[in-house]
Amino acid sequence: MSHTEADLAQLLHTGPFHLALRTALAVRGLPLQRVQHHLAHRGVRVGVTSLSYWQQGPAARSGRSP
Repeated sequence: MSHTEADLAQLLHTGPFHLALRTALAVRGLPLQRVQHHLAHRGVRVGVTSLSYWQQGPAARSGRSP
């Protein structure tokens, strides 16, 4: 599914976080490594693996299918 800036704006307002993150990555065309770099530049250290889990949502962390 192709997302738009309007979809992103709505998800940033309403959530859930994992869908907002996934949509932001798709709309902006950012790889996780680039997000990691941007966060590190702002003093937030987070691994690419963590970012990947965050975009997958709670089902991925609990072992359930999305």
